[in-house]
Amino acid sequence: MDARTFQQFIGSALTVRQWLLDLHSPLESPCWLLMKDDDIAGDNTRLQLDHLLYPVTDEADQLSDDEFDAFETAMAEQGFGYFLDSNMLEDVICNYRMQKALLCGQQNSEPHCTEQELLDAAWFYFKRDAFVVLESAGADC
Repeated sequence: MDARTFQQFIGSALTVRQWLLDLHSPLESPCWLLMKDDDIAGDNTRLQLDHLLYPVTDEADQLSDDEFDAFETAMAEQGFGYFLDSNMLEDVICNYRMQKALLCGQQNSEPHCTEQELLDAAWFYFKRDAFVVLESAGADC
């Protein structure tokens, strides 16, 4: 699969910040989010709010197994890697908000979470395949 063909399966990029904020509105369909490997190489050992995430389009679901293997090979050759799928990112954000609401005594309202807190929770999940666990001493209410 050449670079042009690979690009047809990638949607318009949004910043991490935009993805974190836009997940509050329902997505048309869940999708994998790709990041550029250069964004987390060298001294940048973690994703930042201004880094771009690229959605894999629904058309990729129609690829045969061989075509999907070629897609993933092209993805790696173009310097992309998987981040999280949009459903998991939404779950991570909801889990973090729920924990913070409980710790801060805000069960009936949405707690204030900074963009950085949400990014940290997503990065924690990405690196450890586990939700962050908030401690009462660490909760900034």
